[in-house]
Amino acid sequence: NICSEAIDRFPDVRSLAIETVHGTFLEYLEQSDTEEIFDNDAIVQFKSCRSYKNGTVGSIRLPLSLLQSTCVLLSIWKEREDCEEDLSKKFINELSNVLMFPCDNPGSLLLETDDLEGIASARVISSGNPAVSVDEWVMLAKSRSDDIARRAALSAPSKFLPRLLLCSGLPKSSL
Repeated sequence: NICSEAIDRFPDVRSLAIETVHGTFLEYLEQSDTEEIFDNDAIVQFKSCRSYKNGTVGSIRLPLSLLQSTCVLLSIWKEREDCEEDLSKKFINELSNVLMFPCDNPGSLLLETDDLEGIASARVISSGNPAVSVDEWVMLAKSRSDDIARRAALSAPSKFLPRLLLCSGLPKSSL
């Protein structure tokens, strides 16, 4: 994958991509529900996970392209052992906390289909269709980060799990 190779090879590109996506994501996260962003054709609405901000579930609206960019960034994230990247790791963890259940104790957070949270609850406003496709769930479950792969597997809607398990080749640590 060209994007993951460029991010691995050039730490400045990696930091810039993470900071840009995180900063833009936070801007939308802090907006109130009453503010209009753009036209609704490419806008997604979802509930943040309870793991974000001490159990508070809030409704978030943002462009579909930003959600897709965040999913790609999370899927290619890999912690580097040769250097400390506290800021990048912090930003990735914040994005993960908004979008996916935590790995350490998901049991109390698992909900029925009607009460989906995080990216599992993301819907395109204009059509009502899920904003995250099965292929994007597979991409997240095959993340280069074991933590993100586990979180994606725990957060995926139950209707996607059979396909996710058959197609993803999940790392052993994700199961």
